[in-house]
Amino acid sequence: MIKRFIIGGFLIFLWLVMPVHAKEITLVKHASRVQNLDHVGYTVKEGDTLWKIFMDVFDAGSQDLPYLYKRFRELNPHINDLNHIITGQKLVVPFTHKHLLKKGHEIKATSHDFYVIKKGQHLAMILREVYGLPDDLIFHKYLKLIKESNPDIEDLDWVYPGQKVKIPRPEGYAPTTAHKVVKPKKVLPTREKIPKHIDIEKVNIDKVIRNTMLPAFTEMGGKEKSEGMYFMPLPGGANVSINTFEVPVVELDTGRRIILDINGKISPEVKDLIEQTFSDCKVITAKGGDLEEIMDKVLSVSGYFSINKEGSPLLVGEEEKVRFSGKWIVYKDFSRRNVFVINILKEDEKKTPGLIKKYASRFGIDLIEIGGKDVDLQEIGGDYIKDLGHSYKALFDHLGIVYETDKEIKLITSDVVNIVYNAPIVVGNVILSDTTPNKSIIDFIEKSHMRFINTKKTSLKGVLDGVYVDAMGPPVKIMISGKRTGLELPGIRVGNNIILEKAIDADLCRYLAETGLDVFVW
Repeated sequence: MIKRFIIGGFLIFLWLVMPVHAKEITLVKHASRVQNLDHVGYTVKEGDTLWKIFMDVFDAGSQDLPYLYKRFRELNPHINDLNHIITGQKLVVPFTHKHLLKKGHEIKATSHDFYVIKKGQHLAMILREVYGLPDDLIFHKYLKLIKESNPDIEDLDWVYPGQKVKIPRPEGYAPTTAHKVVKPKKVLPTREKIPKHIDIEKVNIDKVIRNTMLPAFTEMGGKEKSEGMYFMPLPGGANVSINTFEVPVVELDTGRRIILDINGKISPEVKDLIEQTFSDCKVITAKGGDLEEIMDKVLSVSGYFSINKEGSPLLVGEEEKVRFSGKWIVYKDFSRRNVFVINILKEDEKKTPGLIKKYASRFGIDLIEIGGKDVDLQEIGGDYIKDLGHSYKALFDHLGIVYETDKEIKLITSDVVNIVYNAPIVVGNVILSDTTPNKSIIDFIEKSHMRFINTKKTSLKGVLDGVYVDAMGPPVKIMISGKRTGLELPGIRVGNNIILEKAIDADLCRYLAETGLDVFVW
């Protein structure tokens, strides 16, 4: 007895002093592995077959048999022939959750462990590998318990490394405490950056989809599932689980689910099973295809109201006019007020700036861009729009045009009569005034090799042309993001200066200023 006590004490001492690397500890407290939840000892009776034991004694369904036979082999490795069992033989028989419920074992949580999610783990994996639960119990009872215990987790398929989750202990089972050390599995990167010097068409299509297409679906109101396992319960207790590291899944806000099996890793039989069982789910395969082909296939089953490829551009605006062109123009619903304008960009193409996207959104248009690079615009502050107050003096000052004011121009000089015209503004040999003298004075001005322009009767463009300033417009046409978006502004452009004849949208003005243009309102 003393010897046993000493040995036991020594083992406890070793356990206490053994080093444990904190970074490898998976559980915050301890893992409680539920014992014997999916199997039980059974003595073979006369007339028994394995099939009869499963179906009659343990209330299995035909859909459960593949799992049960597989599990039986694991539990009874000494039995070589499953078709030959003898009366009185001791077996370890697996069963499904239905047997537990039939026997009155209602699964309820009486206490909890706290588990910290590691990279590459999902809840079903933890319940299966750490807690030893069978799949039937996991998917029919335990995930529901976890949802009840963790109301802050909106989607059980979406847990992240470092997240602390309550794992319920079931009533009626005696857990054994086991400190569990789990090394994280190596997982694939989900947002690996594509080098800028590589053309988007030549990059591995999986990386392109993860880096560009999945974020685009999120912008379109969908949810991407590209980490961990995605579970789809089948009737009768079975389930489909998809490794979204290999095959991403997208849930669109139309209620459709898209499985992006780009490289054809899902067999035709499984594809048929999924699509026949889940009418809202489509498996997209495009082995060897490009982004355009993939997007064509996704949009064709997306459930959106109308899809127009290479269609006419959208033209919106008030005083200004903005044109949006897209590879696809998609109307989300019959109202045609919610629109996606979708484009695929090459790696060196610039994306549409945020201010233009914001402007488009006010008209119910979402600009969706797959690929491309962000636009670098300069930050501005203060008054970035200058009000000229309809003053040519202010305009000439900003444009650097040399002029004179209140200049006396002698039209006739003699011993008898002198005629002098007081010109408000003179640029070179051009007189600018908002009032016109009588025709005789105009004739004298022209004989003096000068020209007269009435600024009230002449357009802004006409005045600038008259003083030999090279002005473009109206309208001022500006291309944004290649040929995909174009502006038409009510005004003129002189070099780096935009002179607006009417006020336009404030976000468009800010965008113009952030591109380095000087914006004026006439």
